[in-house]
Order: sequence, then C-alpha cells, then structure tokens
Amino acid sequence: MTQDDLRERARPVLEELGRRTDENIHLSVPDGESLVLIDKVPSTRPVQTVAQVGERVPMILTASGWAYLSRLPVSERTPRIPPVVDLATGARLTRKEVLAELEAVAGRGFAVNPGRWRPDVSAVGSAISDRQGQPVAALSISLPSYRLTGDLHEPYGQLVMEATERISAELARR
Repeated sequence: MTQDDLRERARPVLEELGRRTDENIHLSVPDGESLVLIDKVPSTRPVQTVAQVGERVPMILTASGWAYLSRLPVSERTPRIPPVVDLATGARLTRKEVLAELEAVAGRGFAVNPGRWRPDVSAVGSAISDRQGQPVAALSISLPSYRLTGDLHEPYGQLVMEATERISAELARR
C-alpha cells in the first residue's frame, strides 16, 4: 500500500471526523522512530494546533505514536522504548512506565497525549491496521491542551477508534 493509496482511502473518514469535532485531524505513518504527517484536515476554530504535511514527530511523545506502538507485539515494542523518556513538560517516564501505559492503550484502543511533545498541544490517537492486524498508520485529533478536558478523552477516543476501524476495514478490502 502506498501513502497515496492510504490518503485516498482515509480522506473521507478524516473529513467526517473533522466535521464532527472541528479539531485538526492528522494521518501519520511510521518512519523509523518518528511519525510523518501525510494528510490533515484543519479545524475552522481560530485557535488551533499547527502541523504541516511532511512534518516528522517523535513517535514516543505523541498520541499517534503511542497508539501505533501499542499495536505492535511486545517483543517489537519494548526495544523501541528508551530507558528514560524526557517529556516537554520537564517530567520523565521510565521504560517500565511507558510499557505499562502502552498496555492500557492497547486495552482501550486509543491513546491520549496530554502535551508530552509540546506542552500546549494535546491529542487523542488510534492506530490503523492492515489485514493481519499490524499497525500501518495512525490517526489523531489534535487540539490545544486547554480544550482537551478529561470529559473529552473517552468521546474523542471512541470517535478516533471508530474512524481507524473504518479505514482499517477499507484497507482490508483492497
């Protein structure tokens, strides 16, 4: 599957998710230890997050990255986690803490990033899988941190999971 094919199949779902949330919707693919933004639907709100198509972000610090990593087998996930992860907030997470959170993400189907990479930017993300259930991309709802209140975690998580399930099913039909 090419990035163009993924973008084409995912675009209607991204647009619908953008209409439902009026937040930025990001579609990213892995490249080494990073994710690359390959498509986005911008919010119409006057205050929004800024990211450009082609931008690389550290997988270990993003909701999309955690969602992607959570879908990998533990044997592939563990070596990708450094012993200590330094967050933009100044906090640090140990590999053990990250792995425990990735298990929780795997169980619920979505990840929440409360400003790990950029303190003012938060996101909720879920992985897109291929026919064999392996992660191939991730989708996120990205918004200013002050708007991602705790009461939105679950509803946005459900919306982004439904969207990634639809895209995954579309990819499986190809």
